[in-house]
Amino acid sequence: MLTVFALPIRRRGVIFGGGERDQLVVVRRGIVNNEPFKILEPGHEGSRTEVLGQFGAGLEVRLTPHIGLINDFSWNVINGSSNNFGMVRSGINFAF
Repeated sequence: MLTVFALPIRRRGVIFGGGERDQLVVVRRGIVNNEPFKILEPGHEGSRTEVLGQFGAGLEVRLTPHIGLINDFSWNVINGSSNNFGMVRSGINFAF
């Protein structure tokens, strides 16, 4: 039985453009005849560039030259710490 270790150091990428956002912005608030009011104007945020990253490690154990069991874990870094996530995958590899 042959055991193979795969350790990708890192993967990274960049998203150019995108992320445009339209929203209503409160310009002025006030009270007229004891009734509150708001004056709204449309706001627009242009596109921005963001960096992505993925780090992980994996393991494949070959049961035969053509069949193996695979497991891996990756940590994905997406636009700030609140959007990061980990992913675990397992499966059977048929290499014919």
